[in-house]
Formats: sequence, structure tokens, C-alpha cells
Amino acid sequence: MANRLINNDFQFIDVGRQDPQKKDARTRAREFGEIYEPYKPQEAASQAHRCLHCGNPYCEWKCPVHNYIPNWLQLVAEGNILEAAELSHKTNTLPRCAAGCAPRIACARATAPSTTGSAR
Repeated sequence: MANRLINNDFQFIDVGRQDPQKKDARTRAREFGEIYEPYKPQEAASQAHRCLHCGNPYCEWKCPVHNYIPNWLQLVAEGNILEAAELSHKTNTLPRCAAGCAPRIACARATAPSTTGSAR
């Protein structure tokens, strides 16, 4: 499947958006942590492939801190998670903190409608 996606300019249509699994409410009530389970590396790569080469990186253009989102996605798709994290630090010194409080709906509105049907 990965090779088919790498050479497919329409992967953002062919592969649906898949949000990470949300932790059970009882678990969330007992801990102070992330609401969502982390993506497995293969899931992260599959989701990253959806947006690569979309031709209209509105996500990057509309990002208030001008994150290099297409570049991150490329690195994630290639399995270079730590390199993607380092790139995120070039535009944002606290990316994990900012991601938790960022207006995700506003960011999602900047992207193509076909990619944001299940925006949180």
C-alpha cells in the first residue's frame, strides 16, 4: 500500500482521514494526559501521505507560526519522526504545548474541504 501512495497524486482523496483513537472516558478521568492515543508509525505515515503534494498547502500558508507542515509530512511519511520534530522546533520552540491549545478547527478550515470532513 505504501508504494501505491507514494506515487499517487490523489492520495488525499483515496485515503480517508483517520483521527487517532480517543482514550476511554474513564481512563481520561483518572489521568492528566493526552486524550488521544498516539498514531502507530505506519498510521502516521499513511496519514502523512494523504496530504503530500496536494498542490495547495493552505495549512502552511494559514499557520500563524508558519510551520513547515508539508515538509513535516514528508519526513513522517519517510519514517523520519525525530527529524520532523527537529524541523518543528525551527518555527516553534514549544510545538507539543502549542499543538495542545492551537485552534485546530481554524487550521482545518484553511485546508481543502475533501481533507477536513472529520475535523475535530
